[in-house]
Amino acid sequence: MLENFISVLLYAIMDFRITKCIFSTFAFFIALQTAPFPAAADTNTESSPPATNISLSGPWKIILGDDRRYADPGLNVDSWDEINLPGNLIRYSKSKGKGVDGVLWIRKRIHVDKELSGEPMGLSLGRIGNADETFFNGEKVGSTGSFPPREHSMWNFPRHYMVPAKLIKYGEENVVAVRISYYIFGELLGNPEFLPYAEWKFDADMAHFLRITMSFFIIAMGTTLFIIFAIFYIRQPDETVYFYYALQLVVGFFVVFELCINWRIFPTTLLRFKVLALSWIALNVAHPIFLHRFYDLKRIWTERFLWTYLACAGFIAVFLVHRSNADFYFLLVTSLTMNIGLYNISCHISALYKKRPYSGMFSFFGIAVILGALHDGVVYLGKGFNADFHIGGYHFNDMYFPYSAMALYTGIALVLVSRSIDMTKRIEELNVNLEASVEERTGQLKDALKELESKNMLLSEMALRDGLTGLFNHAAIHDRLAAVMNESQRIGFSMCVAMLDLDNFKGLNDRYGHQLGDMILVKVAHIMKGELTGGNAPGDEGRLEIQESVIRAYDVAGRYGGDEFILGLPYCDEEKAVSIANRLRVCFEEIHFDDFPGVQVRGSFGIAVLSPERTCPEIKDLVALADIALYKSKACGKNRISVVHYFGGKDTI
Repeated sequence: MLENFISVLLYAIMDFRITKCIFSTFAFFIALQTAPFPAAADTNTESSPPATNISLSGPWKIILGDDRRYADPGLNVDSWDEINLPGNLIRYSKSKGKGVDGVLWIRKRIHVDKELSGEPMGLSLGRIGNADETFFNGEKVGSTGSFPPREHSMWNFPRHYMVPAKLIKYGEENVVAVRISYYIFGELLGNPEFLPYAEWKFDADMAHFLRITMSFFIIAMGTTLFIIFAIFYIRQPDETVYFYYALQLVVGFFVVFELCINWRIFPTTLLRFKVLALSWIALNVAHPIFLHRFYDLKRIWTERFLWTYLACAGFIAVFLVHRSNADFYFLLVTSLTMNIGLYNISCHISALYKKRPYSGMFSFFGIAVILGALHDGVVYLGKGFNADFHIGGYHFNDMYFPYSAMALYTGIALVLVSRSIDMTKRIEELNVNLEASVEERTGQLKDALKELESKNMLLSEMALRDGLTGLFNHAAIHDRLAAVMNESQRIGFSMCVAMLDLDNFKGLNDRYGHQLGDMILVKVAHIMKGELTGGNAPGDEGRLEIQESVIRAYDVAGRYGGDEFILGLPYCDEEKAVSIANRLRVCFEEIHFDDFPGVQVRGSFGIAVLSPERTCPEIKDLVALADIALYKSKACGKNRISVVHYFGGKDTI
C-alpha cells in the first residue's frame, strides 16, 4: 500500500511540472488579495515628510440600536461599550441578547497631523457585513448596501470613502462613525486605515479589482464555458459528463455572484442566503457526479445519497428555515457539505492511482478548486459561529473560491485542448488506415478483374468456335458461362444470362434462301462480339448505323443453335442486362442489306438474373430460366424482353 501511495505521489509531482506556471499565476492573484498595497515610492531626492497612514485597528466604541444622533461628533459616548476591530460584531450583539439581526453604531476618534493640512484623505474600512453608512465629523462620506426594510447586503465589498479636506480637522481630534446593518454576517474585516489620497486611491482600485472585477471576469469565463458545454451536451446527449459540468457552472454562478452582487435582486437577505446555501450544496453535489463520469467511476449509490442530501436541504430551506433560525441552518449545511469536498479529493486520488485518462492533468486543478471551496467553507463557518478561525498567523477571512474556480476552468480547458489534439491524431490515423484499406481493396478488385479477364481470354482460346459466326458454340458457351457463374459466386457480384432468338428467321430463310440467313447470323454475331462500331465499310453487303460497341470486353457470347444466341453478363444486374438487350435489339433493327431492302431483323430476349445472395448449383439451371423468359417474350408478341430471377427452385418471371 505504501508503494502505491508513493507511486501516485511521484506521478502527481511529475505532472506538477506541466502546471506549475499556471499555479504560480493563481498564487500571484491570491498573494495580491492578501497583501497590503503601499503607494509607489517618491523618486524625488529632496527631503519630504513621509506619508502618514493612520491605523483604525484597535478599540472602537459600540452601541446597539439606531439613532442618527450617534453620528454627531460632539456626542458623549463614554457610556458606550468598547470592542476591538477588525473583528466580529454579532458576538457582541449576542452577548447583549440581541441575536444575529439588527443595527448598531461604532465610533472612533483619530488625530490627523497638521503636516497633512489641505490634503484630502480617504477611509479604508475593509469589508463590513452587511450594509453601512459612514460619517466623518458628522458628515456622511459614503455608504454601501442598504438597510431594512429594503435591505441589501454587500458584505464582500471593500469600503473606501474619500474624505474632502474641508471635513478634516488637521492637528485635532476627528470622529469616524459607522452605522451598520447586520444579519448572520456582521463583522468588520481587513485593515482599516485613514490614508492620504494617493495611497487610498491605489488601495481602493486594487481591492475593487481583486474582489469585484475579478469575480465578474471569472463569471464571464464560466458563462463562456457553460455555452460551450451546453452545445456539447445538445450535440451529444449521451455524454452526461458535459451536462454535469454545465450544471456546476450554473450553480457556481450564484456562489461567485454572491461575492460581487451590486444590485438588490433578492427582496430579503434571508432569501439571498438560502439561494447561496442551496447553490453551495448543489455545486458540491454536481462536482463529484461530474468526477464520476469524467474519471469513469461507477458509484451509483453515492450519487443517490448526494441527490437525496440536496433534496432534503432544499426542502428544509423552503419550508422550515425562517429569519430567526437561518444561522443554525447555515452552519449545519456548511459543516455537512464540507465533507463532500473531502470525498471529492478522494475521487482525484483514486483516478490518479488507477491512471484514468487525463487524471494526471486535471487532478491538480480539481484538487485546487476543492481546497478553495473547503477554505471558503471554513470562512463561512467562522461567520456562522462568530469566530475568528486561524492557523498560526493566517486568518480565514478572505474568499478564494472564485480563484479556485478559475483553476477548474483552466483545467477543463486544458483537457478539452488535449482531447481535441488526441481526437485529431486519431482521425488522422483512421484516415491513413482507411486510405490504405481502400487502396488495398481497390487493388484486390483490380486483381480480381484482371484474373477474370485472363480466364476469359484463356477459355476463349480453348473453346470451340462456331464455324459460321466465330462465337462460342453450344458446348463451349456452357463451360464459359459456368466459369463466369462460379467467379460471380466466389467474389460476390450479380450476373445475368440472356437468351436471344431472331424473330421470323425461318420465314426469311424460306423466302430469301439460306444465303441471306447466313448473312443475318454473321451480322448479328459481329454485333454480339462488339466488332462493328461504325457504318458501312467497302464490300459490306449490309449497313449498321451504331457508333459504339454494345457488348463489354468481359461479356461472353455464343451461338446456342440455329438462330438462337446466348450472352453471359458478369457484374450485371437486371437494369444493366435489360439496357444491353434493348441496345442489341435496336442494333438488330438497324441492319439493312442493299440486295434485300425489305428485310428487317428483329429479336426476342429472355434474361435470367442471379443475385449475389443466391447460389445456383449448375449453369444449366440459369440457362433454362433464360429460355423460359425467352419463351415468354415469344408468346407475348416477339421483339421484346422478359426477365426471370433465380430463387433456388421458386422462380418468378
